[in-house]
Amino acid sequence: MSIRFTSPASILHLCLKFSLCIGLLACVPVLQAAAASTPLTAAEKSLRLFPETRDWRTVSAQRTLSGAALAERQPALLAAYRQLSTSPNVLEGPDCSWSERAFQHDLHDGHFYTLDINQDGHEDVIYTGNALCAEGNATLIWFGNAQGYTIKQDGIFREQLLRISADGSQLSSVEDACCGALAEAYFIGSSDNLRQFARVKLHTATILPEHTLNQKSTVTAHQTLILRSSPSRQDRYDLGLSSMMQHAVYGNIVRRYLPGARYRILGSEYKQAQHWLFISVNEDSDRLVTQDPYQGVRSGWIQLTGSPSHAPHRLPTGAVPHP
Repeated sequence: MSIRFTSPASILHLCLKFSLCIGLLACVPVLQAAAASTPLTAAEKSLRLFPETRDWRTVSAQRTLSGAALAERQPALLAAYRQLSTSPNVLEGPDCSWSERAFQHDLHDGHFYTLDINQDGHEDVIYTGNALCAEGNATLIWFGNAQGYTIKQDGIFREQLLRISADGSQLSSVEDACCGALAEAYFIGSSDNLRQFARVKLHTATILPEHTLNQKSTVTAHQTLILRSSPSRQDRYDLGLSSMMQHAVYGNIVRRYLPGARYRILGSEYKQAQHWLFISVNEDSDRLVTQDPYQGVRSGWIQLTGSPSHAPHRLPTGAVPHP
């Protein structure tokens, strides 16, 4: 009988291969989890909150001005900017000037976009992005005409522009949460006032539905309405957050309403055999608020008990798809 010995180098090689295979197998679910947890962009969040904007033009997809093109237009753009209201502008001061920084040729953030917003045949220019001289974002719109450019807004908007309707009459935007804030606000407005038509405040940790419903009719809640940031029931008192915010915070509850609150259904999901609806509560239901830890959040999840045909919220036909 002969005994064959494997060299130490071969053993080491086999061990390395085995370890590598195990490591790769272990990484697969981690990579999949990372891909699944990719955060939504502001434009994607806005679309889930305002499904009616699905066919609007996305600002970030528009053509950006090159350094040479921006330099050519700079005198006319700055001339229109100086015609703005003389009200105090926090973005223009002795220590920092937004207009000086925004037009620097070495600013390669691609924040100047060009398109015909109002479909009048003249090029319009949009700056939307970092406020440069303050926290948050800034938006300024120049409307082109035969003489040059004009600005309709009274001052620089402190929101980021996201989408524009086909005729340019409506625009969607976001006011990002900054400085540790736990809520962000999304708007539908006009070129005169980005907040003119609709406002939705959202908890920053809110899980949004994968698919949305453009349900225009409203539903009346016939029992207490508990709005949550995720489709799960978490009611435990949060000592740390309550101490920081100086009022009681419970689990994932973002708001609580008395019966009679009216809302619009934006999404529907089933989680662990439980039926959840993602909704946006009407602003006129604020009088029925009994708990408001994040001061104004009106969108979130509610648990639906019973079958849709016997739902306590009396859902409209077609509002809730079957799983």
